[in-house]
Amino acid sequence: MNKAGRALLVAVVVVGAGWVALLALDGDDDRTLGKDVDTAVGVCDAARASADVAEARAVFFDLAHHGLHDLADRASDVDRAVAGELLRDKEQVEGLLDGSASPEQLRLALEHLHESTVAAAIAVGSPNPKECS
Repeated sequence: MNKAGRALLVAVVVVGAGWVALLALDGDDDRTLGKDVDTAVGVCDAARASADVAEARAVFFDLAHHGLHDLADRASDVDRAVAGELLRDKEQVEGLLDGSASPEQLRLALEHLHESTVAAAIAVGSPNPKECS
């Protein structure tokens, strides 16, 4: 193979690798955006479990806590006020999960956290999660 043929082959390989990398990144973005919806659903699940604070705590930390941190981090790049509200609401819920709050207080705080979660998800371009029901 001559120099021109090798250069063409290298160029094709480089361009192909770039496309593969782009496709892989697009898949990660879709999974991240889907996790935002899962996080919002986890907050709703915790609100539904709020009659039993221990159960609500387990659901919150299992299904929503980590995702809320990730969402707030990404939202801070787009809208710091929305990210700040999400973090404040998350901290309020965490404080109530120590068992000192009534189930009704906890439910209301979790529903408010869900609203903040939806606002942050919209800010980062995630699909709009459904309302808690």
